[in-house]
Amino acid sequence: MDFVISGASGFIGSALSRRIAEMGGRVTPLERSDFLPENETALAAKIAAADVVVNLAGANLNARWTPQYKREILSSRVETTRRMVEAVNSLSRKPALFVSASAVGIYPSEGCFRDSSPTRGDGFLPYVCSKWEGEAAKVSPDVRLVITRMAPVLSRTGGFFPRMRELFGKGLGARIGNGRQYFSWIMLEDLLRIYCWIFTNEKICGRVNCVAPQITDNRTFSRQLSREAGASVLWIVPKCALRLLLGERAVLFTEGQCALPQLLEESGFRFAYPHIYEAVADLCKRDYAIE
Repeated sequence: MDFVISGASGFIGSALSRRIAEMGGRVTPLERSDFLPENETALAAKIAAADVVVNLAGANLNARWTPQYKREILSSRVETTRRMVEAVNSLSRKPALFVSASAVGIYPSEGCFRDSSPTRGDGFLPYVCSKWEGEAAKVSPDVRLVITRMAPVLSRTGGFFPRMRELFGKGLGARIGNGRQYFSWIMLEDLLRIYCWIFTNEKICGRVNCVAPQITDNRTFSRQLSREAGASVLWIVPKCALRLLLGERAVLFTEGQCALPQLLEESGFRFAYPHIYEAVADLCKRDYAIE
């Protein structure tokens, strides 16, 4: 199979590209220059050769959210998706599948939500996710569309976890506030397996919550990481302190969502890491026990 991937050089995109290559697939990465208005024809030509198009492009959220950078967060997702969809729709021979990323951050911080839930939270991140998904939904009905609503991805080699593991190992780990805010998560290995599951299961379409089935919270995750990292102290950081330090970006830590992988489980997908205990133990390379 031939794949075209935007965001192929990123944390998830590079891992997915390697996995596809291991499966015998061929990956064509899209570059930033492909999305310039003058390269519209070239973009369509690249996509025309693909069986599957995967859209993972988007500016990193882990930066200061100035008004200018917030516009970058939004446009890097919405404009890229719009151009990819326009290119797909312009083709006489269209890809069979268009997979476009989103995030569980679209949901409110209270309540638990299945893939089919139309509920949207308030604030900047739900707005970005809604606009992002809205552009993907404009793809031709001739193309199977899957929107992967991803939870924070845990991995030893990328994302936020390596830095967090380092801090906890130095005794600087902390829970945020009372720690009761939901923490949806997914191991990178399971996320890659989910994408491969989507590629080969034609009945999967629409929104898919890419989350581990265990519902957990910041307190449980922080406590388990503290134990596995061998830390003797777990500090408490007040939410107000994070808001003063990080501004609006603090919502990434002070709020969380409870998303349930109903569609994946009903389709027969089996998680390699369903529990946070075994996931953190594996990330820290130690044995674990569920208490």
